[in-house]
Amino acid sequence: MVLFTFDPNNLTDTGWRKLGLSDRQIKVIKNYEAKGGRFYTRADVKKIYSITDTDYQRLEPYINIPAIYHRTEKAAPGEIIEINSADSAKLTRIRGIGIGPTFAMRIIRYRERVGGFYNKEQLKDVFGVDEAKYTEIEHGVSVNGKHITKINVNTATFDQLRRFPYLSFKQMNAILAYHTQHGDYESVADMKNIAILDDGILRKIEPYLIFK
Repeated sequence: MVLFTFDPNNLTDTGWRKLGLSDRQIKVIKNYEAKGGRFYTRADVKKIYSITDTDYQRLEPYINIPAIYHRTEKAAPGEIIEINSADSAKLTRIRGIGIGPTFAMRIIRYRERVGGFYNKEQLKDVFGVDEAKYTEIEHGVSVNGKHITKINVNTATFDQLRRFPYLSFKQMNAILAYHTQHGDYESVADMKNIAILDDGILRKIEPYLIFK
């Protein structure tokens, strides 16, 4: 066991082992992080049920929480955060548990990948946002569709279509191949002729498409 100054929000399994934690204890910590959990104060480490009082007393003097993880004041009751225009700092103000800086960046990365949110339920596509977490935050967020970045499906390349996590490689290739064979799409109705695109997939990508 080696004691050293550490940030519990940015520590590898190896680092925790050096501090004397068992694999079982580390698994609990990593599960907590995977669900969006973060350590904002030293005392938050003590809240991990696998960390004993003895463990915490040994580790506490060495815990160093960077300013980026310090708690952000949450939005006032009734305040709504528009998730397409909010920066990471504003996203951490969303009322509910677990929306820290790392979680906010996940939302932003997903937003940038797809071209914006057209429905706040898309937050459930962000890693770590399960039904329970979404239920906590849904009334504190809104979506403004004017921020969506659209692409012209008739001029789109394979790389441009890759931004959609909803499409498989086969489906992307099918969209391009159908266009090559039949010419420009007039509307999303034309895309229903592609056998491997079902209505569910088309509903997800339609808000991002233009045809002229």
